[in-house]
Formats: sequence, C-alpha cells, structure tokens
Amino acid sequence: MAESAAVVPPEYSSRVRVRHCNAAVKGGFHLLSLYPKCSEDLSACNLDLLQVVASIVATLSGPFVIAGDFNMEAAVLAAAGWLTLIGGFICAPAQPTCKGRTLDY
Repeated sequence: MAESAAVVPPEYSSRVRVRHCNAAVKGGFHLLSLYPKCSEDLSACNLDLLQVVASIVATLSGPFVIAGDFNMEAAVLAAAGWLTLIGGFICAPAQPTCKGRTLDY
C-alpha cells in the first residue's frame, strides 16, 4: 500500500486516511479510512468531514473504497445524499457491529 496523492487537510488527518492499493484491479484502487465523531450522527462537524471526503474522492482517478467506523447507521448516511455526491453505495454487514447497531461498514 502506498501513500496517495490525495491531500487530506491537517485538521482532518486524525479522521481520514487515504492510501493507494496496487491490487485487485488494473491500476489498483484508492482505500479511504473514515472515522466521524461518535454519537453525533450528521452533526455539523461530521457533515464537514463528509464534505472533505467528497472533495478528496473528486480528485481521485480510478476506483475507491471507503471503510470505517461511521458512528451512524447506514440509513442515516444514505438519507443525507452523500452517496450520490460521491457516486458510491453502502456494503454493510447484516449483523450489528456495536451495541445492536450497525455503525461499521
């Protein structure tokens, strides 16, 4: 796995990581790890973080995967319209990941 050319603003560097994986498909893919703030769902802070990630995704060339402890149910994230913005979809496990809820996907 190599450092990606994508630039993460310093104030978000503890919440977002971007790497390039030269595997699985020709040219590889970008892997982003995301960690929104706990117990805030779509707070202003988490919305800002999602906007930063959308801006990063817009600069990437090739496929990408975003994985993380989203700290919100997939339905909440989907309802925000963020998936349309980044051209993505959610692959979440069928079983809960934290205290009866699915927050990690």
